[in-house]
Amino acid sequence: MYTTAYDRLAGWVFFALGIVGVFTDHIGSYILLSPWETGLYLGLGLLGMAAARSRHRVAALGALALGMVTFMWGIWDMAWPVSFLGTAEPLETVIHIVAGLWGMYVAVHDVNVWRQATTS
Repeated sequence: MYTTAYDRLAGWVFFALGIVGVFTDHIGSYILLSPWETGLYLGLGLLGMAAARSRHRVAALGALALGMVTFMWGIWDMAWPVSFLGTAEPLETVIHIVAGLWGMYVAVHDVNVWRQATTS
């Protein structure tokens, strides 16, 4: 139930960041986008939007995948702030970690709700 909302919202946010990266490489001094990050944001955005338009179980799997990828990206940013992906600004790291934790939470929550509904 919540996974489709998460997939749609995260998909559009990441896609918008990717589009910003295509036309410019920064949003003020808050987010600096490299070509690698731009491509990754566009891919994650399309994945989220596609998962939101799919069946409920595919949406849950998409939320889990999107959450795990963005959470690991946030951990990577904290461990190595300067890498081949570019420099990790604090706002980017917070967006990645929050979006990742939220995606993993809604995926697990929706699966648990579905399991309880099928066993009752």
